[in-house]
Amino acid sequence: MHGVQALHLLRHVDGSGGETLLVDGFRAAHLLRQKDPASFNLLCTTPIEQHFVDHVNHFHYRSHDTLIRIDPHSGDLEWIRFKPYDRSPSPVAENLQGPIYKALASLGLLLEDPSAALQFKLSLGRLILIDNWRVLHGRTAFIGRRDMCGCYLPRDDWLNKARQVALL
Repeated sequence: MHGVQALHLLRHVDGSGGETLLVDGFRAAHLLRQKDPASFNLLCTTPIEQHFVDHVNHFHYRSHDTLIRIDPHSGDLEWIRFKPYDRSPSPVAENLQGPIYKALASLGLLLEDPSAALQFKLSLGRLILIDNWRVLHGRTAFIGRRDMCGCYLPRDDWLNKARQVALL
């Protein structure tokens, strides 16, 4: 499964804005676990459907899984997926609808805390690699022409190489 995203700004002319936003999703998950363990557990155990459709480029990605995953062996956080704009109407048991919306709102507030976000202008020629299982990313609004290039790297390949060169 893809776990690392590469992004590269190719061009931004006649405009401004478009700053990159990065948030540590694991930090927010740890805080949610401390402040509201019931919501944390619900997001670890209740699958929620998410999908992204791009009619221009003919992409349709679909996921039906928990928003937070815990490694069953170590108990460590494995991933966080929080895409409020890609969420589908999801069949959640009626007795969980209120609690799941509460859990989503609580996590959303932690993720949107401005003091927890890193915001910077990506410069031409700089490539950033993002751990897509841990770091949530976005950008601010922009004007002008802005061209980006990017790709996803297989997580297992990335981790294998990092171990080979003693980064992990």
